[in-house]
Amino acid sequence: KGSISVSKNVLVDGETSETWDENFYVGVYTSSEDEDGNTTFTLAGDKADFVKEVTQDNTEVTFEGLTAKVTDADDSTGYYFVFECDKDGNPYGTGSFDDYLIAYTVDGNAVTDAYAQVLLDGRYEDVVTAEVGVTNSKNNMTYTITKHDSSDASEILEGAEFVIYEKGQYDLAVEVNEFSNLESIASFTAAT
Repeated sequence: KGSISVSKNVLVDGETSETWDENFYVGVYTSSEDEDGNTTFTLAGDKADFVKEVTQDNTEVTFEGLTAKVTDADDSTGYYFVFECDKDGNPYGTGSFDDYLIAYTVDGNAVTDAYAQVLLDGRYEDVVTAEVGVTNSKNNMTYTITKHDSSDASEILEGAEFVIYEKGQYDLAVEVNEFSNLESIASFTAAT
């Protein structure tokens, strides 16, 4: 049997945050592939055992009693996938949720997938463990936007109006040539 320890870190504007109010959850999953090659991730067992809460006061959790690979058989035994998830075990498979980007490490090595894949390999070790790091980061950015006269780039046009849309929404509106139902996420008038 083996175990996976998961530690949590939160970054705001590139700095480690010592205070965060959000409750985060991590889960351990197995995978299966259908005949079309589509991968499905399923909790490795009961939600009570395979989804754990991490908070600023309890930033590390451990999943124990996991079956390790002990033979050279070509199967999925010992392979696990760690995702950040909601409290019900639904994984955030896109690498983000809310305002946070999610990044993973396995045994100190950065992972580029939207999850951390772990092999608990008991063929060569008696005690099989893995350490997964989960880092949530968000940036609070401020932008200054100005509109310049096309005939004189040094002249700032006062009172110009700007609207910001989510890329997917704007692309869809362009595709169907329908802007009346498009909701902006911000709009403002430049300062005079």
